[in-house]
Amino acid sequence: DLAAYIAKSQTGAENAYQTAGLNQQASLRAWPFDQHFGFEPRPLQAIARDLPLHTDAPNLVIVEGPTGEGKTESAFYLTARLGGGVYVAMPSQATSDGLFPR
Repeated sequence: DLAAYIAKSQTGAENAYQTAGLNQQASLRAWPFDQHFGFEPRPLQAIARDLPLHTDAPNLVIVEGPTGEGKTESAFYLTARLGGGVYVAMPSQATSDGLFPR
């Protein structure tokens, strides 16, 4: 029965969504940069810290730089400054594992 299958699938998807914690809103706070990460910002991160942002309009920030310049922390800090949530998708499990503690 297709209707029963769809209902069961929707229930299963909702349970997986709840179990994975995807229903929770991020609670990022815009503390000073060094309190967020435990170190002073690198030059790229200082730009993200000081960048003027709109609080009443959408923002789009594209951060590019070589490996090790602090792009990830910059993105997290910008998100905290805007007071919203963030979805992070990395290209591989190895990259995700390395990012998770940060």
